[in-house]
Amino acid sequence: MTNNNEFETLGRRAVECKHWRWLPGMLAIVPAAHNGATGYCYRITEGSGPVNSARAFPDLTDAATLGCMLALTGQPLDAAALITALETGA
Repeated sequence: MTNNNEFETLGRRAVECKHWRWLPGMLAIVPAAHNGATGYCYRITEGSGPVNSARAFPDLTDAATLGCMLALTGQPLDAAALITALETGA
């Protein structure tokens, strides 16, 4: 079973990929800042515009987010395949 740290690592890796983009329906996690600010999550909507935090990463436990990632890659649901597809544009 994958733990939350692994989901966070994969999510951060995904947003660093060449062909990454946020899609409506994805759930973005913005972790707490070091200055004591509270972290938060929000759902990307059609009119929400781009994610405005460099710290944001997708919630890979969220079914809608996973579906959007599948749409980005066109690959079967396998974390390694998703990341490879995003990195290479395959």
